[in-house]
Amino acid sequence: YLDTSGEALFKRGWRLETGDAPLRENLAAGLLRVAGWKPGMVLLDPMCGSGTILAEAAQMLAGIPPGARRPFAFEKFHGFDGEEWRAIKGSVKPNPLPTTPTIFGSDISGDMIVMTRNNLNKAGILFEVPLKQIEAQAIKPPSETPGIILTNPPYGERIGVRGDSTIETDEMASAFFSAFSTALKQRFAGWSVFLFSADLGLPKLLRLKEARKTPFFNGALECRLFRFDMVAGFNRRDEAKPKQ
Repeated sequence: YLDTSGEALFKRGWRLETGDAPLRENLAAGLLRVAGWKPGMVLLDPMCGSGTILAEAAQMLAGIPPGARRPFAFEKFHGFDGEEWRAIKGSVKPNPLPTTPTIFGSDISGDMIVMTRNNLNKAGILFEVPLKQIEAQAIKPPSETPGIILTNPPYGERIGVRGDSTIETDEMASAFFSAFSTALKQRFAGWSVFLFSADLGLPKLLRLKEARKTPFFNGALECRLFRFDMVAGFNRRDEAKPKQ
């Protein structure tokens, strides 16, 4: 066979740094599509890690084709016309820069915020993507217009679980997701929340009923993209329930 690509095609060429358990770039793009996000819609990733979801969304908004900033094996073939290839790439015109931010990210780790900023720069993003170092439980809507939350929340060893434990059995994770769920109910009425996780018990941990769950594989790991629709009065209904 003839390898025309070189490195795997999911590698877009912009990722300089990664955190723990990073998403592949093509998986992040697929999650955005399934979530129904389109350029111009408000997007928030409150556990952005090294920024894969944000970078993929920002490139879509900018009109930068996937892989536009990476080399390919065919560029070393005998007879390859570099001038023609540069002309083809140059014919793709970027979208106008947005006048106001619509893509937002945050993370509890300052190191992750720095990584995200570096990756956005490498991805060729010339417009503002506001980033904030903050706990996910403390987030507030970055826009008056409701939008989409899409994030890959930590699980397993990323939040202190050891061995074969799931997030549902871990005390630290239980407290974290309970507080995160409360923040969503109290502050994000009208938003659609998409959480990508390998733990199929995540809705129970959040005490939320998913509107939809879509199967995915992250490498060999079976995952779900859970959708939760935040409606006005959600938290008041929870508070009205009698305690057992």
